[in-house]
Amino acid sequence: MFTGKIPFPTFIIYLFPAFKPIAPPDLNTHVANIGDLVSEFFPYHMLASSAWSDGFPLWNPYLLSGVSFIANPQSALFYPPNALYYLLPTALAWSIGFLLRILLAGFFTALILRRIGGSTAGSLVAGLLFAFSGFITAWNGMAMSDAAIWLPLICYAVVRLHEDRSAASLVIAAGAFAMSVLAGHPETAAHLAVTGSSLAVFLALYHSDTEQARRPIQYLLLFCGAALLAAGLAGVQILPTAEWLPKISRTLDVRWPPAPLWAALGYVSRDVLRPVNSFGLQIPEHAAYIGMFAFAVFPLAWLHVRRRYVVFFTLSTIAAFCTAYGVGPLLSLSYRLPVIGGLKNHRLILVVLFGIAVLAGLGTTALERLRPDNRKLRIRAGMPSSSAFAWRS
Repeated sequence: MFTGKIPFPTFIIYLFPAFKPIAPPDLNTHVANIGDLVSEFFPYHMLASSAWSDGFPLWNPYLLSGVSFIANPQSALFYPPNALYYLLPTALAWSIGFLLRILLAGFFTALILRRIGGSTAGSLVAGLLFAFSGFITAWNGMAMSDAAIWLPLICYAVVRLHEDRSAASLVIAAGAFAMSVLAGHPETAAHLAVTGSSLAVFLALYHSDTEQARRPIQYLLLFCGAALLAAGLAGVQILPTAEWLPKISRTLDVRWPPAPLWAALGYVSRDVLRPVNSFGLQIPEHAAYIGMFAFAVFPLAWLHVRRRYVVFFTLSTIAAFCTAYGVGPLLSLSYRLPVIGGLKNHRLILVVLFGIAVLAGLGTTALERLRPDNRKLRIRAGMPSSSAFAWRS
């Protein structure tokens, strides 16, 4: 990128010839299924950038006989980082976006770790693990990754609102939730909203002796206020989209299948170069790699003193994993929920990866703070690490 090249898969253009309804299968065997970058997201940004000089780009004349551009949430016209496309050449703004997503994902994850008691080293570990995880890497450039990077900031804002019930905390929470909606992927925004809301309810119900924690109703009312403010901030996108949705043929009545359980091998597979990787994973759908260091240290999170956060992120990781891979009754339960039941819930892989990254950061912190004279705890801490590396080898 610093030599002037653009992170854009130009050759994929030739996989979508206008005179063929479907690209020949043999032409699409050497690259992951990232065709949407060419057929959708880059053209959307290009249209927004070129149309901005003539006024706000409300209409897309290049699809069908013309369709609403402002009402399509994936155009993400109101997403603040996309202002780069209105200020810079499209290719340059596109390139900066790839770096910006990784930096924000890592920074926001480090931010939540520091808030919940992570050390500097633990925060860096968590930030690096999440920012370079399989989900963020494989979906980079698409609206899904733009929405996904706000998950750690949402969790940070929920925790901050619980500890500091101020107007500033309320505004930060509202902004974090609104940004995930404006990013342009309603499905991911819904998953983030469920995760953030679950954390808020958990903190309100979790027993604590602090004065603030004794007032759970006040906290939940503040959280609801933040949600309403977030809806107001994101309303500029929500309202036209809500008007547009009944006019299209898509429905939420479909129940998408989970990822197969064996696809959990994706957490230890770095192979994301082909649509079907070396042992059968669908890429990017099943991309879930997270560094092996995470498996060595995340069990040590239970040695951390901020136990309530360890409990929540352990439970949320397990719940997301079971829903994504169809383990136990949680998938069937999700099918019965309005809106959520019609989403591709196997993409809760994102929440699993974030939970593991947070636990790994807390585990690193706990290991770092063990006293030199505490021999028994050090032996217990070393056992998960030894097991993880033995399993890897």
